[in-house]
Amino acid sequence: MRGLTRIFPLPLSPFQLSKADKGLMLLSFTLAFCELFNILGFSTFKINNVLMACLMAVSSLIYGLFRGARFNGLYILYFVYLFINVALTNPPAVFQSWLRLGLFVVLLLCVAPVLQNKAMRKFRMQCFKYVMLLGVPLSVISFACYFLGINFIWSDFSHDVTVGGVFSGLFQNSMLLGPVSAVSSCYSFWAYYNTKSKWWIVLFVLCIGVCMFSSSRSAVYGAAVGCMSIMLFANRGTGKRIRQMLVVGIVACATFPLWQGALTGINQKNAANELMGEYGSRTEKFEARIEEFGSSPVFGVGFAAINPHGRDAYNPRTGVVEPGSSWLAVLSMTGVLGFMFMLAIYVNAFFAAKRCASEYGALFAGLIAYLAFHELFEGYMLAAGSALCFISWLIIGVASDLKYAETD
Repeated sequence: MRGLTRIFPLPLSPFQLSKADKGLMLLSFTLAFCELFNILGFSTFKINNVLMACLMAVSSLIYGLFRGARFNGLYILYFVYLFINVALTNPPAVFQSWLRLGLFVVLLLCVAPVLQNKAMRKFRMQCFKYVMLLGVPLSVISFACYFLGINFIWSDFSHDVTVGGVFSGLFQNSMLLGPVSAVSSCYSFWAYYNTKSKWWIVLFVLCIGVCMFSSSRSAVYGAAVGCMSIMLFANRGTGKRIRQMLVVGIVACATFPLWQGALTGINQKNAANELMGEYGSRTEKFEARIEEFGSSPVFGVGFAAINPHGRDAYNPRTGVVEPGSSWLAVLSMTGVLGFMFMLAIYVNAFFAAKRCASEYGALFAGLIAYLAFHELFEGYMLAAGSALCFISWLIIGVASDLKYAETD
């Protein structure tokens, strides 16, 4: 890690480690590695979600509960509400709501700011660094794979352009490549913005390029939202913000012929969806979530569940659903009360990052802006077994921790 920072310099981060934190580094790396390994297209097996939950529980016990961590009251109230939600709504057994809620709670205990002490804040920051240490190279290698004709996309996703792009690089499908490369793009852009190292601008171009190759519209637009937000929050002077945004806009327009070809997959996806007469199945999913919310606006239809007799489909064997939108899923599954809790969590994390004097404040404020946008169109916010859910709550966790950056 130290050798890499000489080649790819970064600002000094809060929550610095000491020689006594080797165990913390190993555990955080193991967790980050396992999460990303599970979404690689060439991996021949998947690490079981229960084993991942055990790893997270061990981390929470060792660095949280055993070291006298304080509980975050907002999250405890949220957990209590979710348990009441499942008890009152009693979703059909096929959705395994109790099991999924248990996994969700374990995930948040580990990577969200539920347990507060110095050790847990170090653990979350280090885990995020390792996610980026792995995510950026995986994105860059996937960029090279595009030109080498290497594509590890799983067969279920390899033909239908209306479901996702047909290129996924090292990942199982394009809807995983897109978000990982989008977060990597934001991280690389922030690193270049703060260090002016030529290496980081090269990595940014490669990461945003492969994000375009993934044909994930929400990831590409979300990356743009994230990068512009980073630039906005990194500058305190209004005049400097406007000048830099104008420069970025002019450069983007001037170089459009160079990167226009990378948008081919997105254009094909749009054309295919319009030809089918529906702007993607996502529209139907949005309508299904709105109908479910209308049928039970206070408590929703139940955590990790949908209306089994509604218009949306689900896997009858596993109970897995694709809600189409995280924010609408929170509304339909947990009702207006659950939505208010989630909104409070995001607002608190955003302002904790925005008010942080460290350079990392702008990074995490920008990443939360990216998440808030991307999760309008992708439904992983409550999906504890998803690597995207893990990354999103890790971002929220570190962003919220930044309120302690000066005191730690």
